[in-house]
Formats: sequence, C-alpha cells, structure tokens
Amino acid sequence: MNWKIDRELIEGAYFTAINANNIELFKIIDKNYDKLKEVFPFIEYVIERLCAANTLIQAEQVWDADIIIRSTLETFVKYAFIVETDEPERPILLNEFWNDLSEIYSIKLSEQAKKNLKHTSNSDLHWLAYNPLLLSEADQEKLRSKWPKSIRTKIEQKWSFSGIISFLSQKNKGTPLESIEFLTHSYRMSSHIAHGDEIGINMIRERKSRVDHEKQAVHIAHHLRLLSDCFSYSIMTSFYTMQYLKLDPVFFLDLSTSLKEFDPLIKQYHMVPFNDKIYDKFK
Repeated sequence: MNWKIDRELIEGAYFTAINANNIELFKIIDKNYDKLKEVFPFIEYVIERLCAANTLIQAEQVWDADIIIRSTLETFVKYAFIVETDEPERPILLNEFWNDLSEIYSIKLSEQAKKNLKHTSNSDLHWLAYNPLLLSEADQEKLRSKWPKSIRTKIEQKWSFSGIISFLSQKNKGTPLESIEFLTHSYRMSSHIAHGDEIGINMIRERKSRVDHEKQAVHIAHHLRLLSDCFSYSIMTSFYTMQYLKLDPVFFLDLSTSLKEFDPLIKQYHMVPFNDKIYDKFK
C-alpha cells in the first residue's frame, strides 16, 4: 500500500461522488422548493457542514472534522425524524421545532443574559449583545406558564439525539434502518472531543504518543472513516429528501454503490490499527 498514491485516488473518488450527489440534490430542490421550504434549512445545514468537514479532512485536521460531523449528524437525524413521521403529523412537528422550541430556549437565553449583564453592566457593547435576549417580566411569566418545566423537559428529550435515534430505530424495526442506533457510538465519541472531557483529551493524546508508523496507520483509518461519513450523510440526506417528495431515489441508490471498487483497498487501511494487539480503548 502506498498512502500518497492511494489517498489521491480514494479522496478523488469520494469528492467526485459527494459533488455529484450535491449537484443532483440541489437540482431537485430547485424544482421542488415550495414543497421543501420548511425543511430546506435542515438540508442546507447538513450539506454546508459536510463541505466544511471535507475542507478540514483535506487539511489533515481530523479531530476538528469530527466535531463538525457530530454537529452535522445531530441535524441530519432531526431531518430524518421529520421525514419519518407520518405525513399528517409533520406540520405539528415542524411547528414544534421552529416555534415551540424557540420559545422554550428563549427562557434559558434570557436567564443567561441576565447573569451576563450582572458582570458587564458598565459595558455598552455587552448591553447591545445581551439586551435583545432579555424577556420582560410579563413575557417570561407568560412563557413559563405556557411551558412548565415538566413539559419543557419532555419536548427537549423528544428532540434530543438519543430520543430521535430511539424513535427512528423503533419506526424501522425489522428493516436495515433499525441499525441506525449504531450512529450513537460515533456521536458519543465525537461528543467527547467536542466537550474536551477526559476521554476526548486522552484520545488525542494517545494518538500523539504513538511512534510515527503507528500514528500514521491510525490517522489514515480515521481519515478514511471521516470521508465515508461525509459521503454516507450526503447520500442519506438525499434519500430522505426523495422520500419527503415521494420521488424515485434511483440516482442516489446507484451513487451509493459507486465506490464499491475501492472497498478492498480501504479495508486494508482500516484493518491496520485493529491488527495491533496493544491497541488500547482509544481506537
């Protein structure tokens, strides 16, 4: 295996496929925008973040790309949640996301703004930043009455990553999509990095502690996994868009298998770290 040569070949194939996906997806969006306008912000967010992640991957900033992909995944599953919901219930769900959650979060934002202004009362700049977030006493009372803590907690849990994954897995029980629960592992590991907790810090430090050839082997496997994630989430976003529009996904089905020829080569790179007998829990 020659990573310098293979990288150019594999990355070229992935980026070509992702670009083809995005071109076709946005052609369809342009033709069907009126039907998609309420969910388009989800699609836009996912595709734009994946483009940012690809830039970081090319620059060898794999840990930072992991954080961006985590954010992408969180938004993607919300989009999947809406699409997988029975059609008559979608308007209710969309209202809940765009309006109800906005009101619920405004309570928290207002409380935080009050705390911040206590420490920056003499700063005009901070006043301009935080004052718009403040709720009047009347508005705060109104929203707290409308959204008691028990209801707020229930809605927030419903829209949490774990809550949505549970819904999607149950909804697709007995089908390949039931395995969407596997995404929880990637999400949690990326969350450790994003939060900078003990596991996240040690994953990065453990990588740095390796001798050069071991470090390179793990880095390549990580690099390839991120490329695969970017491609998978791009394709899955398109699948769900086709489902939302009730259109034939044949173009994206064909595209999803277009990289099969590279599977044996990619597998060789993926297996190198796992063949290391002393490779610890920070794989």
